[in-house]
Amino acid sequence: VTEQHYNTYPANDKRKTGYFLVGQQYTSSGQPITDAVAGKPLIFNPYIPKLVMDASFTPEEIRMSGARVKKFEIKLGAKANLSNDFPIFRLADIMLMKAEAMVRQTKNGDDYINPIRNRAGLPNITNATLDDILAERGRELFWEAHRRQDLIRFGKFNNAWWEKPASDPSRKVFPIPQWAIDANPNLE
Repeated sequence: VTEQHYNTYPANDKRKTGYFLVGQQYTSSGQPITDAVAGKPLIFNPYIPKLVMDASFTPEEIRMSGARVKKFEIKLGAKANLSNDFPIFRLADIMLMKAEAMVRQTKNGDDYINPIRNRAGLPNITNATLDDILAERGRELFWEAHRRQDLIRFGKFNNAWWEKPASDPSRKVFPIPQWAIDANPNLE
């Protein structure tokens, strides 16, 4: 996960410790884990020096840069091909949709965003804005495949962010495959 996203969670947000692995890592029996290649304690650091790995990266940077995601349960002993369930619809998503709809209608959506924040151990927001809702969707629905559509809907997808330059507005749409255009001349 990018350091920028990790840092959007306040220190007292329960999701920050619930969603990510950072710091010294331990076995299930509480023993510190040592990185086998670097020969140093395995300590995940949210800081990522750069996105593109090249010869200047050390084994320590490769293995220890960036917070790791643990939002969904990790089965003891799992190594690859996790059998995790993936949420499609969640009550929190529906509540954030309702908050967004209310604010877009110039109404107050606080009653829908604040229960989510309270569950995370955060104080209420008063007069939540669309930016507040987008930020909360980013924190709450992280790793659930909503962000691209959210950024498009909120008009921010083409903005630049860490390691991504600003992009052309045409990037907001998925291309229509040529076979589909050939089958239906009404598609553009």
